[in-house]
Amino acid sequence: MRKAASEKKPVAITKISPWGDPLQTPERITPLRRRGLCFLLSVVLLAGALAVDAPGVSAAAKTEQEIKAEIAQIEKKIAAQEKEINRLREEQSDQEELLLPLQAQIADVEAKAKLIDGEIARLNTQAAQLRTQIKGIEKDIAGLDAQMEDIEAQTKAKDAQIREMQQQLQNRLRKQYMDGPVSNLQLLLASPDLSSMLTVSEFLKQEAANDELLRKRLEAEMAQMKILQGKLNEQQDKLDERKLELQKQSGALMKKVLDQEAKKKELDKEQQKISAAETEITSIINGLKRKTKNAQQIIAQQRKEQEAFERELDAILAAKFASGEVSQQVSNNGQMIWPFPYKGCYITSEFGATSNRTTPHKGMDISIADKSKSYAIIAALDGVIAAHGWDKYMGNYVMIYHGYYAPTGKTIKTTYMHLASFDSGVVDNVPVKAGKVLGIMGSTGNSTGPHLHFQINEYTSGTATVPVNPRGYLGNLGAPYLVK
Repeated sequence: MRKAASEKKPVAITKISPWGDPLQTPERITPLRRRGLCFLLSVVLLAGALAVDAPGVSAAAKTEQEIKAEIAQIEKKIAAQEKEINRLREEQSDQEELLLPLQAQIADVEAKAKLIDGEIARLNTQAAQLRTQIKGIEKDIAGLDAQMEDIEAQTKAKDAQIREMQQQLQNRLRKQYMDGPVSNLQLLLASPDLSSMLTVSEFLKQEAANDELLRKRLEAEMAQMKILQGKLNEQQDKLDERKLELQKQSGALMKKVLDQEAKKKELDKEQQKISAAETEITSIINGLKRKTKNAQQIIAQQRKEQEAFERELDAILAAKFASGEVSQQVSNNGQMIWPFPYKGCYITSEFGATSNRTTPHKGMDISIADKSKSYAIIAALDGVIAAHGWDKYMGNYVMIYHGYYAPTGKTIKTTYMHLASFDSGVVDNVPVKAGKVLGIMGSTGNSTGPHLHFQINEYTSGTATVPVNPRGYLGNLGAPYLVK
């Protein structure tokens, strides 16, 4: 049973109480001050009996063991959530590993598609150039056709003239035949004089010569036209051959274009399939991220519940101090000592937010390279063992209340987690000195390997505490402990 506040013996308190009220030594406490102190202790005892309940718990007072059991249950839930988060992260990592080759495939397909687009553009440019050449050849052929038509027209006209001249010559010869041969005597008799006869005779000869000359000229022109026509035919044949060749080249290019476009369509189908797979995996990853976020929110809420129970434990401890059930003669004017007293130890995880944690780290993890030996963990400061035991998260742990710590001006407590075993002298509510062996470094609870989780909490108001960076208390101890 707890002693009433009026029945306990005066305690020599050197600094302040766990809840932060400044107290004087017994020699300097006045009667008025003593009455006020008694009233304050009564309030604290009442607060200890009516500790704040965690969400969902009735207002009835709970025992220390019940609260520890509640904390253990919450730790189990937190451990389960963190296990689920680790599973989700592993699954997310697996999905991301699947995503990487898909993204590489998409990049490869896009690169191939870009090359095909370039090839199609190049082929289309060549095809356009060939079409331009074909149009030019067709224009030249059309010009040759026009020349051929003109030559044919001229040839027909000259041929008509020749035929007409031949017809006239034939008519003249026929007439001469019908009339019989004309002698010089007949010309003389038909002419008024000799001069006229000679003129007529000469005229007839000249006319016949002119007809022959014209006929020969027309035949020569026709021969030249036939030669020109033959050359034009040769040019036209060559142009036709060139046109046919260009048309074949254009057809071959268009076939290549169609082949490239078919490849592009196949690549588009492949890209659609890969993109669909990428979208599906991305959706899975986003879903895993949402689940991870929900689990982190659940852990945050459970941490709040855990902190509420821890405040209840602090209130019970404060009531024990106030009632005299536990000695509070703690004097901490000296320097805190390193809880892991071995050279070669180093910090494996700092206090606060780290990349590998779902929530900020509340303490400092300390380990050592050679884990084959047993390493004692010691109390960092004088104090009273507030609690020790085991739970799924902390493993074997020891919590020590240190009271007012002069170097920082704060009331503090320390916690040592993941111990392999306890020292026989570790008993709740028993004072300990700095350097007292608490247990052996281990890896119990939620731990990935042998190490010490060392945590310092400062009292803020009443029984409320907040974890603080141990470097603020241990940072001035210097080498070799702080360097890996």
